[in-house]
This record gives sequence, structure tokens and C-alpha cells, in this order.
Amino acid sequence: MSSFVDCLVGYRSLYRLLLDNNKLGDSGAKALALALPHMMLGVLNIGFNEISTEGLLAIVRYLATPDNTLASLCLSGNTLDNTVAKELANILIVNTQLQELYVDRSNMTNVGERFLATGVASNKACPLRILTGFELGKVLTQLGSPQAVAQMNNEQALKYLCQVWRDLERTAALQQQQMRLQQQAGYLMAQGPSAAANSQAAMLMMMQQHHHLQHHHSHHLAVHPPPNNPTVMSSMGGTSGGSHMAMAASMLNSGLGSVGTSSPSEF
Repeated sequence: MSSFVDCLVGYRSLYRLLLDNNKLGDSGAKALALALPHMMLGVLNIGFNEISTEGLLAIVRYLATPDNTLASLCLSGNTLDNTVAKELANILIVNTQLQELYVDRSNMTNVGERFLATGVASNKACPLRILTGFELGKVLTQLGSPQAVAQMNNEQALKYLCQVWRDLERTAALQQQQMRLQQQAGYLMAQGPSAAANSQAAMLMMMQQHHHLQHHHSHHLAVHPPPNNPTVMSSMGGTSGGSHMAMAASMLNSGLGSVGTSSPSEF
């Protein structure tokens, strides 16, 4: 296997590599992981290759490197234990590249499924379009999402999470705009009656917009990741991500409160 992988190094025109059912084992997976940064793969299938923790970690950690080009990864049929699930969840939080993840028949525990679901739900970029191997909606309800989410298929659940993040960002933008208008109102009030009247008109318009948004949101339910769940963030050590990472850490460690506003029935 190592000689085959050596031949792949530098072969940058190869986009799809299907190595499923080849008994790669951990040694083959680790050799492949070393070759991946020197390729330009978009699709990698290493399903059903008798790969365990050591080999899967090597492949999964490639996803966190700047060299990662994978849009689709199949790990199905290998033993994806809690250690691998936790590592993968940390990467999914900041993932912007991977769009398809297949983990069918990987012997994941419920804890592992919860790790992955938390990682997916914590990524506001929502790059993932396909996820297989467990029922995401049901696991999200275990993490505090509305019970209606359990009836969604994985495609619907992923779309739902994206809408939750869009609603959050919309609300945050509205709040920032309101704060700016309040600051401007204080300044204009000091400038005289005419300026104050303009400020009051702007504030009235803003309040109407805010009321409309809140009325729209009042019919929706929120996603609540668990305040007391084991968090995947504890192993994030060297992973970067700035304020987004801080947001994810806060959400995972203390719960999201009212995180989303999208009704499950919309999906």
C-alpha cells in the first residue's frame, strides 16, 4: 500500500479517489494521510477498510490543515469511536470545505453521534449538505432541539440549522442597528428640536422593524444544545477560529438559550 500511495504524491490532477474495500488498515490510512497534502483530491472514499482509531485520526486531522481540498469524505464501515468522533466534531465546527460526510455502519455510540451533531450545529457557515450514518434530527432533539426536528431527514435538519444561524445573524444585525440609532438619538437630541425630531422618526421606524421581526419570530422554536453535555471543545487546543470559535465554545459550554427562530414545520 505504501508504494501505491507514494505514486499518488504530487499527482494533483486526480480529483476522485475510491479506495473502499481494500483492507487499508491503520498503516494504509496513515500513509494516505501523509500523501493527501501533496494532492488535490475533492472526493475520498476509504469505506470498509478495517481502519480503527489511529488511522482515522490521521485522515480526519488532514481536514483541519490549510492543504485540505476534500469536499466529500466517506469513512463508512470503519470503527469510528468516541475519540475519532470528538476530533471530527472539533473540525466540523470550523469546516468550510467539506460538503459531504458518510459515516454509515461505523459502530458509533450515541455519545459519538452527539459529538458530531454538536459540531455540525455549531458551524454558522453551514457547509455540510450531506450527512449519513445516523439520524441527525433525532440526535439534535437529544441536545435540546424541538421534538419536531426528530421527524426531519438529515437534509432537512441541515437546512434547519442553516436557517437558525441566519435568524441569529439577522437578529444580531438588528440589535446593532438599534444601538447605533440610540447613540445617534442621544447626539441629535443635544443638537436641537429639528435634529431631535429626525432622530425620533428614525427610532420609530427601527422600533417598528424590531416589533415585526419579533412577531415573526414568536411563532418559531429554538435550538438548545445541552448545557451539561460533555463538550467537544475541550480538545480544541491548537484549532484556530477567532471569535467564531469563542461563540461555539460559549454555546457548547453554557447552552444557547434562544438560539434560533426557525420553525421545524417549515422544512
